[in-house]
Amino acid sequence: MHHFSFTSPDKLTNRTSEDIPQSKIKGSSTKTDLYTGDLYEINFTSLNFISNTTNDQKMTASNNRLTVTMNTTLQLTQNAKNAHIYENLASAANASIYQTFLMTYSMKADENSSPKAGIQPGSSPDEGYISYTINGDPVTGTGKKINKNLNYIEFANGVNLKQYLTDVNGSAEIEMSARIEYDPGNLPIQFPPNTEGANNGVGTNVIAYSKIASSVENIANSSTLKKQINNTLYFSDIDSSTSLKYSLDFEKSGNDPAGLYNDLGINAFEMFSDTSVINTEARYDTSMINTSEDFIELTIRLSNRSAYASWLPLNKYFKSLNVYGSDGTTDLLTKNDPDNIKVTQNQNDYIIRVNKDLLQTEGDKVYIFPTKLEVYTGNGKFNSSRDTNNDLIGLMYSNYMVKLTAEMYGSLNGNDSLPPSHAEDHLIYTNARLDPSMM
Repeated sequence: MHHFSFTSPDKLTNRTSEDIPQSKIKGSSTKTDLYTGDLYEINFTSLNFISNTTNDQKMTASNNRLTVTMNTTLQLTQNAKNAHIYENLASAANASIYQTFLMTYSMKADENSSPKAGIQPGSSPDEGYISYTINGDPVTGTGKKINKNLNYIEFANGVNLKQYLTDVNGSAEIEMSARIEYDPGNLPIQFPPNTEGANNGVGTNVIAYSKIASSVENIANSSTLKKQINNTLYFSDIDSSTSLKYSLDFEKSGNDPAGLYNDLGINAFEMFSDTSVINTEARYDTSMINTSEDFIELTIRLSNRSAYASWLPLNKYFKSLNVYGSDGTTDLLTKNDPDNIKVTQNQNDYIIRVNKDLLQTEGDKVYIFPTKLEVYTGNGKFNSSRDTNNDLIGLMYSNYMVKLTAEMYGSLNGNDSLPPSHAEDHLIYTNARLDPSMM
């Protein structure tokens, strides 16, 4: 505990000459006392968070409201009481101490992802009500309000708690209750779809803070706080999600006399080229979720039958890859549009993030990605050749899986994905060399 005392003039005379080194004090002076140290003790005593269908962790159209209740107690520390700070609070007209509650979420979208903190963009929580009591008395006035951003929801009361701390045993017991309501279509944005229940760790739980500060304006940024975590996981119904269907483009391959699926069976023995074209189409349906995200990210990967979980270097197996836009002819992978398209080519995947306005659509919020794969075949690359270390360098005739993943984003470059928009699908083609005369 430290006590600083400052005495300063109420008014200084003006200088009449540059030769005068300093001004003279005129009139009375003012004394200011500053106390620093461990003044306040804050206890975050309880955090309760329940849905309107009590104890049901699955959020649905009829179970779309959550009630959060928090309790905290504020009092002077024993050191502050020993220094008679309560007397200073009683006599100091400008003394102030405020308290507020902050709430945020920790969301684990699937079993393989890391938790993501914050209020998810597009989830748009609405407050149904907020009530405050201090030492059992209701709080009224304009200071009682809810402030929201992408990091937290603040439940403010705006009350200067000094009045409760002006005697040695003074304390303020603060209780807040608020209802948060979600549009049913927005539930999976904040509460990820989960068909297995919360036992798999997928869902969203609540983290809350009780904060104090001497200024009500910046209290949300105060580092004087106590933290509580509610570990109950809430999740949504799987029906409120996106879907991705990846298949052959039958309009382009359907006239093949060998059949609709002939493009998926490549026989190098009958080819007069070292490549074969496979026209495909990805159909991404986002109609089941309410979202304002403008960008869709499509990831393309390749694996083979030996280990479908391991991704292969695309440039060794694909001669070319095209993803077409709304006109069906413009290749989005090569189009120069830095405000609307971002292409990332790694060794084992192609990633394109594109403004959805540049895509073909089918009905409401269904987006089409026509995709052309020109894949290598033939003994030029698919052979048993080895390098000087006797390691196989030729490619292997096999079944190959092309896997697509789609997800919505709020910006072209940000890490602001919309978890319930994640969807994936794949198709498998065969690259072989068969001599029909030997069959």
